[in-house]
Amino acid sequence: MLGGTDNVETSIGHGWQKGPRNAPTVLDAVYHTAQFWGGRTKDLMEQAKGPIQASVEKNYTPERVMATLKSIPKYVEMSKKAFPKEKDPITFDNVAKAILAFEATLLIPNSRFDKFLKGDTKAFNKEEKEGLKLFIEKGCASCHSGITLGGHMYAPFGLT
Repeated sequence: MLGGTDNVETSIGHGWQKGPRNAPTVLDAVYHTAQFWGGRTKDLMEQAKGPIQASVEKNYTPERVMATLKSIPKYVEMSKKAFPKEKDPITFDNVAKAILAFEATLLIPNSRFDKFLKGDTKAFNKEEKEGLKLFIEKGCASCHSGITLGGHMYAPFGLT
């Protein structure tokens, strides 16, 4: 309903602190070249660790995360199933892998835009088709392209 965002001006974290930016969408994030607005991490695995540790977000240490998870029998059981070949399946890397696996499922499959691109000319109404034509003619598609219409490059922000 909120497009995979928290829909606030700046995200709220630990102790009701306001972060410096709002959260980017988690939808289709697996397809992005880098994560976060500034691209400070290269992939979802790396991204998953950041908010957990950031003082303005979750404010946990890896040790505290693992101790908390190890104190919950259901998480211990699920971790053993998820990482059966590991002696100690609850590691900070495995926490990040589990978050990555979940976030990789947050996809927008078969949207009306996807259907239009696949040749369903009825997926868009006349006004939407005119908007797409304008989007292309004004050059927006030169940056906003690819499977997510962005997320694969970083450029100065502003209208041209």
